[in-house]
Parts: sequence; C-alpha cells; structure tokens
Amino acid sequence: MRPVLLVLLFIASAQAATAIGFDGRSSVVDRLPPLADLDSVILGSAAPPVIVGGLGVLLVDGSWLPVLTLAGGSTPDHLLVHGPLGNFELPLEAVAGWGDPVPAAPKSGDAVLVESGLLEGRVQSLRNGVLSFRSALDPEPLALPLANVRAARLGNAPRPPKGLRLHVTLDPARPGLDLVSTADGFALAAAPQVAVDGAVFGSLALRVEGGRRTYLSDLTPAKVQEDGLFDVVWPFTRDRALHGSPLRLGGILHAKGLVVHSAARLRWDLAGGYVRLRAITGISDDVAPEGDCVAVLRGDGRELWRARVRGGEAPRQLDLDLSGLATLELSVETGERFDIGDHFTLADAQLIRR
Repeated sequence: MRPVLLVLLFIASAQAATAIGFDGRSSVVDRLPPLADLDSVILGSAAPPVIVGGLGVLLVDGSWLPVLTLAGGSTPDHLLVHGPLGNFELPLEAVAGWGDPVPAAPKSGDAVLVESGLLEGRVQSLRNGVLSFRSALDPEPLALPLANVRAARLGNAPRPPKGLRLHVTLDPARPGLDLVSTADGFALAAAPQVAVDGAVFGSLALRVEGGRRTYLSDLTPAKVQEDGLFDVVWPFTRDRALHGSPLRLGGILHAKGLVVHSAARLRWDLAGGYVRLRAITGISDDVAPEGDCVAVLRGDGRELWRARVRGGEAPRQLDLDLSGLATLELSVETGERFDIGDHFTLADAQLIRR
C-alpha cells in the first residue's frame, strides 16, 4: 500500500495525475489503480528541473543524483548535497562515487581524484568537511578537504534496487534515479531516510519498476549459439557494451539491454507468461558508424520482426505482441561487410507479464 500512498499524497497537492497503462492508454485521475498495473505515472504539469553541468553522485543502487555542490554534512560520514532536487544530507554508505566523471572502480578499496592525481586506498571518515583517506603510499592518513577532492569512487558494495519503485530519467546521458515512498512522499531508493521534493519532477514520467515489467537481460537464455567469423566469437553481453563500456545507443545511456554480435542465435523460454516485448534497436554507439547486420525475432518459430540494422542509423522502437508464446528467439546474421562492427543492441528490452 505504501507506493499507492506515495501517489495519493502528491495527487492531493497537484489535484490530478496522469496514469499510463501498459496498453499505452493514459488517463487523468484523482485516484490511481495499484501501481503494479501501471507503466508510468506523471504527477502535475510543472516544467522539469534544469540539470546544470555534469556533476553528480552515483548511488549504490546505480542511480545518478545530479548535484551542483557537495560539502561535508553536519553529521559525520554524510555529504551535504545541493542540487536540482533540493538540499539534504546523504550517508556515505549509500554512495558509490561522485564527480564529473566518476572514476572507474579500483580493484579493491576506494579512490579519490585530487590535483596531484588519482589516489587509491581507503576512506576512513568524513568529518567537518575533511576526508580522512589512508593511502598505501603514505604512512599516515591524509586529511583531504572535500573541496580539494575533484571526484571519488567508493568501494561500497552495489545494492540493486528491489521491490515496487518509481524510476525517473533526469538526464538521458546519465543513469536514472530510483525512488520509493515514505509517509511524507518521495525518498531515494538507495537511502530511504533521505526525502526528496517530488514537486520538482514536474511533467516527467516516473516509470513503475518491480511490477509487471521484467528485463530480457535478467533472463538466462535456454540456448545460445554464437558462431562469429574467422574463428572469432564475441559472447553476448547484458547491461553493457561488448567492450565492457556503458551501454549507449543513439547517444542515450541505457542501464538495461543486450548486445549480440553476429552471427548468433539466442532463445528464451517464456512459458506463455508475457504479453509484450518492448525495446530500442540499433548498433551500439561504441562501434557506430560500423556495423551492418540482419536481426530477426521469432516466437514459437514464427517470424515476428525482421530488420536490416546499420551503424549510425537512428535507433528504432520495437513493440511486439508475445501473447501465448512459449519461446522467443533472436538471430543476428552478418550483412555486407562480414561481421565488422555488428554489435546489435536491444536496449531497454522489457518483457511485460500477463
């Protein structure tokens, strides 16, 4: 009931909300059906927040929180965040890193970027705006004023979000932000004790996660056949590009998706449990404008969709009816230039349950 309470609280202030179902129909309502039955929700009609610059905080659930300035909080081991979503203190245990960009994760421990370069070691504490950092190169912990730390990557274990929540994209080039409900409205999924002013989201769509939506990349294929050419095989990847970089298609960052190199065939057992497949198709940005392949999707052996896909072309939306299908198969075949750059991508590939 708590997610529904979240929506009702904000409907009370905005007078109405727009509920969007998985069939694409939308309606303005004063009371919403259960969130699990909705694709997304739009609260109010105000202008969305303006994201200034690229500074932000990467949270342990993979969310990106845009910020303007960071400082030490009044509570030890907390960051004082000032940004488009308001001012609040964020516990370090909920933080994976910060900066523009956030440094790559070290093999172990933490990393901070200062004027002299990148230091690896352990963050011991944050008090009075000073980061205590123990580096293997220094006999004593370093006292680093937070203002002198350009970026950081903390070794906190990732905590993928679970349960019913709302996901909002504030910057297409960055990960989205996951929210949960509290008695007072919105809070960060990675730090439920941190409240966020929901009014700032304005006319942005908040997508319902953890309901009827399942991501294809979270399912294990029942069969994988990858042949490649010239004795070189690129195994398919989930939620990242084939080279290991973040998954980008048409300049947009996608947290979820599949990348499959020709020639390959993947099959999933659906057991009739899904009604739709939605995705964005194209050649991964990390190789475009290379790439020329033919992609085919079949359900129970029947062809549902076929496309010639070339690098540099605009991504295409895909929306297929899967009602009653026991299996789904994707085949990616080589095009005119052998398999050069054939990084076929199903970005944001979602299966909608019955």
